[in-house]
Amino acid sequence: MKETFRLLNRHGTRLWLGSLMGSLVVLTLLLIPHLFIYMVLGSKLPQLKDHAKQAAASPVDFLLSGEWLNLLKDWVGSEENMILIYGSMVLLLTISAVVFYFAGLIGSMRSAVLDDSVSPGHFFACGLRYMVRLFLLFLVQGIMMALPFILFLFIYPSVLDSFAFFFTYWMVMGIIGVLGSIAFCHAPIIMFTEGMGAFRSFVYGFKTIQGNGLSALASTVGAVLLTMAGLFVILLLSFTPWLILQLFEDGAIALIVGPVISILLFATLSSIPIIVALGFLYTQYLHQIQGSLFPEDQLDPLMYTPEGDDKPEAKPV
Repeated sequence: MKETFRLLNRHGTRLWLGSLMGSLVVLTLLLIPHLFIYMVLGSKLPQLKDHAKQAAASPVDFLLSGEWLNLLKDWVGSEENMILIYGSMVLLLTISAVVFYFAGLIGSMRSAVLDDSVSPGHFFACGLRYMVRLFLLFLVQGIMMALPFILFLFIYPSVLDSFAFFFTYWMVMGIIGVLGSIAFCHAPIIMFTEGMGAFRSFVYGFKTIQGNGLSALASTVGAVLLTMAGLFVILLLSFTPWLILQLFEDGAIALIVGPVISILLFATLSSIPIIVALGFLYTQYLHQIQGSLFPEDQLDPLMYTPEGDDKPEAKPV
């Protein structure tokens, strides 16, 4: 933890400014297409809200009932097919923007840790450079996370009344989930530190468990706890202005101004816990995990060929 706080003391402000500038650019780019799709979907929103409530109340029953397939059939091939196409484009743009943001944030932290130098420009450079690789990594990780739930949906009707199966299945999935969380947390760190591609980073993420499992587990748990604690503190700070405004006699001030200030505070400070967690993951990886993951880098050269003045003098015959 000392190395993490020392790192944040040197570069924390620049990392936060870079993330803030990046988030503003991303939000600005996403604002126009989202407003447009909202205007186009205005007449369809009540219908979509009803289906969303049904899916939220019982996701499994909603998927098994095939209601979503009927909704999709009603939309495809009708006048709304362009809305589906545009909505898909907006979704792709949103995912790309989120990946760009995290690529910039992780890359900026890498520059701070390895190069001891970072600027807001690092955020945009790293975001553009690593966006595709990080997107592929997130895609592979997302598929791996979705497989247990897809399998459960297929076998759910046949084992509906088997408590033993449910208990065993979710216990095994819980263990796999913990191991997967360790691998998923460290795979992006390995990608940016070692310059690997998406698939090699994914594999080496699981190798952290084999190489130094306890350190990898401690690193993951520490990062999660730091993120949760930071978000809790920021939520308290964000709600403080709203609570203070409750003391005024005019309730309209608290009702209008309070939420605006709270939202601005949360949006401005919400990246800080992620920065702290990334700093902790990087320092733990470099000091505790990297040596066991790449032991060949720690070895001394097996042979040494002297050159120049270091060559031994020839013995006279």
